[in-house]
Amino acid sequence: MIKPLFYLHIPKTAGSSMNRFLCDQFKDDETALHIESTGILDGENALEQTDQFKLLSGHIPLPRIIQKLDVLKTRQTIATFRLPITHVISHISWVRKLGDPSEHKRLKVHTASIQKITAKLLETDLSKPAEITELIRWLEANKLFLFNNTQTQYLCGGALGGFSPQLINQALQHLNQIDYVGTVERLNEFLLLLCYRLGFTQANESSPIKKNTNPETYGLDIKDESTRRALQPLIGWDQIIYRHARERFIDDVHHFLAELEKSKGPNYSSIKSRLIL
Repeated sequence: MIKPLFYLHIPKTAGSSMNRFLCDQFKDDETALHIESTGILDGENALEQTDQFKLLSGHIPLPRIIQKLDVLKTRQTIATFRLPITHVISHISWVRKLGDPSEHKRLKVHTASIQKITAKLLETDLSKPAEITELIRWLEANKLFLFNNTQTQYLCGGALGGFSPQLINQALQHLNQIDYVGTVERLNEFLLLLCYRLGFTQANESSPIKKNTNPETYGLDIKDESTRRALQPLIGWDQIIYRHARERFIDDVHHFLAELEKSKGPNYSSIKSRLIL
């Protein structure tokens, strides 16, 4: 029997898809998602209140959940990471979408800071790198660091505006302590690897799970070099984190393949075909 799980739900890193996949492995009353807003972490009895759940998932920086539940010892931990430039574009686009007329009700349930950022995005032409630069200056002047190295923030929980070497080292240390690290770009392989390691029901490899996606980027062009340069101040530390996360995932896949090579099973033509086994 495997240890209970905690999924570190970093925004815009296929978290909704991961939650759906993980929830499918347990009964409904064995899972608790978005625990940051349920209240079960409040008070001194958080460990007892969450003990009944085989799966916990939430938008909570890892240092906080370690402090509340000591998840590195009490649970197996899972996290997914995303190429930083696509991550920050997705994150900004998701908040900008809240400003669409059809999203009025959803916007009102978000925090005052999210509403403030959304209002600023509505008056920003995101197709113009100069306006992106001005947006970043405005965010920093207002101490709104929602988009600043978000993936790193979730690993170190440190100062949101500017990361010191001490904090990035803490983030890397925590990354190394997470049991299962995957990337959005190779999500299907990661799900299949989890199936093998944890004995889960196999995901449908030919049909990627996609939930809560937003195809609209509101003028943010990932192919435009000027746009990429303008966004660079938001992702410098995340690029370091992603590189290490990707290396972790590739190493895990190679270890898995080495295990298969030592087994008496047949040879397979590709990594995917081996993972499907």
